[in-house]
Amino acid sequence: MTEKLWIYQGNPVTNIESIPEDTYGFIYEVTHIPTGKKYIGKKVLYFERSKRLGKKELETLKEERKSKGVGGRTPLKKKVITESDWKTYHGSQKEILELVKEGKKEDFKREILKYVR
Repeated sequence: MTEKLWIYQGNPVTNIESIPEDTYGFIYEVTHIPTGKKYIGKKVLYFERSKRLGKKELETLKEERKSKGVGGRTPLKKKVITESDWKTYHGSQKEILELVKEGKKEDFKREILKYVR
């Protein structure tokens, strides 16, 4: 069976374009359908992390600094923003994770309660 989507106000949320602009994340409710147990949590849409610069990027940066006459240390990292795993996320609760690991994703209803800006 295919992965169940997130639902917001009765409508499926299939990709990042389905989410209002300027949204930071969302509050969600995951329901285990067979037992009726519910789990409420929050999820961010993007992760910001530092990534080491590659050799080509470092060399380009050094050349730019030489031509501009800028001194100082060359940064070894850059900030990278990537989309989070929100599409496949079911929660962090151990019981949910075990059921998902067992291949029982279809036993869950995933609802977005509120978008957060």
